[in-house]
Amino acid sequence: MVSAVELMTREIAEKLLGYRVPPAVYRWACPNCGFSESSDRLALGIPCRRCIDDRDLELTERLEIKDLHMKIYRALVLGGKLRKSDLGYEELIRIEESVKEFSEIFRKCIGRDPWSVQIMWAKRIFRGSSFSLVAPTGVGKTTFGIIMAIYLAHKQGFRSILIVPTIPLASQVFKKATEYARKLSLDEEKIIIYHSKISLSKRRETLNKLSEGDFNIFITTSAFFRNKDNVKLLAGKFNFFFVDDVDAILKGGKILYQVFEAMGIGEDIIKKAEEIVSLKTRLALRENAEDLLRIRELKRIIEASKKSHVILIISSATGRARGRGIKVLREIFGFEIGSRHDVIRNVVDTYSIVKSRKDMVKEASEIIKKIGSGGIVYVPKDLGVEYAEKVAQELSKRTGLRVSSLTSKNVKVIDKFARREIDVIVGVSTYYGVAVRGIDLPDIIKYAIFLEAPRHRIPLDLEQMDLFDISRILELSLDVVDPGKKDEILGILNKILRIIRRSSSSYLREVFEKVMRGSVESNTEKTIKSAIDTVNMLLADESFVSKLKKNPYVRVSKRGNKIYVDIPDWATYIQASGRTSRLYVGGISKGLSIIFEKDHRLLKGLERRLRLFSEEFVLRELKSIDLDEVIKEIERDRNNIVKAREGKFQEVTGTPIETLTKTVLVLVESPNKARTIAGFFGRPSMREIDGIR
Repeated sequence: MVSAVELMTREIAEKLLGYRVPPAVYRWACPNCGFSESSDRLALGIPCRRCIDDRDLELTERLEIKDLHMKIYRALVLGGKLRKSDLGYEELIRIEESVKEFSEIFRKCIGRDPWSVQIMWAKRIFRGSSFSLVAPTGVGKTTFGIIMAIYLAHKQGFRSILIVPTIPLASQVFKKATEYARKLSLDEEKIIIYHSKISLSKRRETLNKLSEGDFNIFITTSAFFRNKDNVKLLAGKFNFFFVDDVDAILKGGKILYQVFEAMGIGEDIIKKAEEIVSLKTRLALRENAEDLLRIRELKRIIEASKKSHVILIISSATGRARGRGIKVLREIFGFEIGSRHDVIRNVVDTYSIVKSRKDMVKEASEIIKKIGSGGIVYVPKDLGVEYAEKVAQELSKRTGLRVSSLTSKNVKVIDKFARREIDVIVGVSTYYGVAVRGIDLPDIIKYAIFLEAPRHRIPLDLEQMDLFDISRILELSLDVVDPGKKDEILGILNKILRIIRRSSSSYLREVFEKVMRGSVESNTEKTIKSAIDTVNMLLADESFVSKLKKNPYVRVSKRGNKIYVDIPDWATYIQASGRTSRLYVGGISKGLSIIFEKDHRLLKGLERRLRLFSEEFVLRELKSIDLDEVIKEIERDRNNIVKAREGKFQEVTGTPIETLTKTVLVLVESPNKARTIAGFFGRPSMREIDGIR
């Protein structure tokens, strides 16, 4: 027979959740003791009847405490049933109270409550978990990291380090952090920054503060870790590590290992993790009982050595981190970085064919005069910084607007752009360039203009190639070689791409140079040697270059005595044009991209490649669109972004803030089904708990 209290519990659960909770009993689910309990109690976070029976639950209503969970906590304390272990009710209350405090600080800093996903991240941190954040740019990963660092310093006395990929981003993070500290009436002098663009005296002051421990939050770039003396200053001083864009750290070769050292992870533990990676690679080829036992023993040693007070959060917009370092990280921290399939952008992609570079600048200036401020102009990387500076001067003269070139040497231009002291910036279209990856100003950037499509310019000379060039030549050859050779080349290409996907840039550079010197030992080196030999054979065939010239998707040109092939750089185009379109509370802001190009082939090649990536991608001729209407929509979205930042969410979306985002837990009956469902959204991130993934 169902008791009155049980019926009341069901009614409360249905009222709070907005739906009827199906009656069920869940084993090992009591949030206090871990025994079985019914779904109606669990839906409200109420422990099982062994911990608090119906009579005691009814008595909790008399306690002068509003919060249900706090009432239950008091009842458990009074009844002597409170479990104090890491999974007990006391721990749940501690986490809930921490979330409330964090949300209050977040509200004071941003003017709104944290998103549901940000609260989920906060709960995991308060449990002491290390994990990866894989979410689109604009969801609030960096903002979350900054405010969490401030919270941990203010409420728990923790020191935090925020590691970002570029100097402009470091400056932006520092500016936000000090601004938030002022809003909270905290000592902003306890937030320090280090990078190569600040004065020598300021750098010395920062290093002194690091040495003496006179700080709460340290913001820097991954380049800081190239100096071993710097790393020694950091060792053992931090509780919270927030790595924004792990790709930049992996690209730097041994930088990830220097970060490990700063976390207090000894070289012996790193070697044990590397041994596990090697053993697992061997097990993939042939199962061996001794290897399995050795892996278990090494995992036990690593687990016993972990410092419970150190938390590592890795933030990534794509989750495409690769290389041996990521595998080592997985073995030490027990999580693996996932990835997403989607490309979040709302860009009107257009082009215009012109006769010369002079005409490009002329037509670009007309567009800039029409749209006004908020533009980024990109020039090809093979034309370089000097050309970007020349274009900036010419556009400034033609438009009467404030136009400035943006390079790694004058990153302060970004701050001026953010303050609207500059109207348009001109940068180089290279994937990791400051104008492509170092800018995130969704309320300001409206349009991107490309003076020629982004491209890879590859010299048809083996001595001047790198492994990426080798892979691109192999891919190009599939369109022109005899059908009988395609399968062989495709097999080599797939092996090379697998090596590239799994390795860091520094490792690829090192192993490629080794093979070019004639040293071939490992299977990886043998594969690279095979690829080099194949490309050498292709280049030796005069008909190969002739066929490339007829390829409708690339351009072959001669500069002096050298022949080059230009291939559209679709990845850089997506990143660069994506600066104009960002995810925000009202959806995905609209942006405009215009490519001025002399050669149809590069445009066709770009469109062809991007359609493989997204079937909806289409390049439209500029004169075929209603430019005035597009500009109107772009301006509307920028106004909405500003309103959203002011907390006027309902005005932007017509929906209350609480209903905009929601995290959902999906329970399935098997690991395979979990993997399949997670795979719909990308490559799932995984955690390893006691050897179970």
